[in-house]
Amino acid sequence: MRLLSRFVILLTICLLSVTVIHAQTEQIVLGQAVRGEITAIQPTSTYIFEGREGDIIYFYVAAAQNNQQFSARLFDANSNLLAETTVFPFINNFTLPATQTYSLLISDPDNGTGAFTAIVDFYLPTAIVLNTELSGSFASPAHLQFFTIDAQADTLFRYSSTGTQLGISVIDPQGELSSFQGMYDSPLLMLSQFEQTGQYIFMVHTDLPTGGEYRLFLESVIPTPLVGGTPVTGSRQINNPPVFSFDSPAGKTWELNATLPSNGSRQMVIAQLDGRIWYDVIIAVDDGSGANGNPRISPFIAPADATYYVWLNYSPYANGVSSYEYELLLSSTTILSLAPDVETTHTITPTSGALTFVYSPAVENERIQVEIRRVSETGALTLQIVSPVDDVLLVNGRGMNSGVFDLNLPVMGIYRFVVNDIDYDPTELVITIRLSILQDKS
Repeated sequence: MRLLSRFVILLTICLLSVTVIHAQTEQIVLGQAVRGEITAIQPTSTYIFEGREGDIIYFYVAAAQNNQQFSARLFDANSNLLAETTVFPFINNFTLPATQTYSLLISDPDNGTGAFTAIVDFYLPTAIVLNTELSGSFASPAHLQFFTIDAQADTLFRYSSTGTQLGISVIDPQGELSSFQGMYDSPLLMLSQFEQTGQYIFMVHTDLPTGGEYRLFLESVIPTPLVGGTPVTGSRQINNPPVFSFDSPAGKTWELNATLPSNGSRQMVIAQLDGRIWYDVIIAVDDGSGANGNPRISPFIAPADATYYVWLNYSPYANGVSSYEYELLLSSTTILSLAPDVETTHTITPTSGALTFVYSPAVENERIQVEIRRVSETGALTLQIVSPVDDVLLVNGRGMNSGVFDLNLPVMGIYRFVVNDIDYDPTELVITIRLSILQDKS
């Protein structure tokens, strides 16, 4: 009797397990988005659909939480694995090998839980060319829009968009991610290039639960060449920033000064496209350290033999402004260097803008002391120290008269020490600055 009871209990457990798995298997059709959830009790969800030989499909799993990514695996009727997501949470351009029932298994590789929206749909990309404006809508966060473009290597392009919580991915001919600017309202890519000759894919999607609408404008970019010592002037529409280029050998020192209207935010950006990964192409940015609050990047020390691209961003404070005038000057410059145990005196005025000093440590994690003092009656002192990879120090307060800072410089390379006058009505700021190398007592 006791043995029979154990058998009944074991049989009940097995039946319950089968019932749970069956409840998580759902029949869907191509193009139908379905919502599901991974829980501690139900760590996987399976969806089955009927496919025909030769159908070209994509499948995608959109997580309800931004910091989560689910995996999806496609099986044939004999439980053979055909395709699975890896870095990308989607598979596109997959051809079904036979007419049969397929299954899509969804799980969280990190053993997390959460809701998702999934879809299996026909892969029907739209062929486009540069200088094209597109528009469309999404029925759900799982629906994706694909556009293909036949590109020539080294062609420059950019895109702008309108829409809520959009993501735009650019995939190269090898299927690798070439660019992704994040998921936010109306994403913008100011400058990029097709590094290969072949077919690129632009994929547009949203993470809004209800889907949404979008517009995308993809255009070619022809930069204006910069010649040292020759200013470039012109006018632009607000939504069409000017782009420039110049060639430089490694180690050459430059200064770039821009003049933009004072009734708006002003910015200058330098990018190096060749030899750098897509999320690390921007190598210098300035928001107004030059004369009268204009953008200035000085010194710019070219890190490699390369072509460098510059663009100017201007956003007016007032509504109704559609265009603006600009001027940009590229010129050679000398470097203000900080030598150990040498105190120097310098003057900052509205026309001079911020002063930038450079220093290169002799060893990694070199320990230094920086002393800076305001010696004039006027001016408000700020100091920023920037390493080759990150900020080291930022002191930004109008009440500071002097400061002594004990610092470790974590990496080798060129460090920039930027000193500026941040007084409400700046006139003149005179400072002394001194750098000393400390013996590490630890």
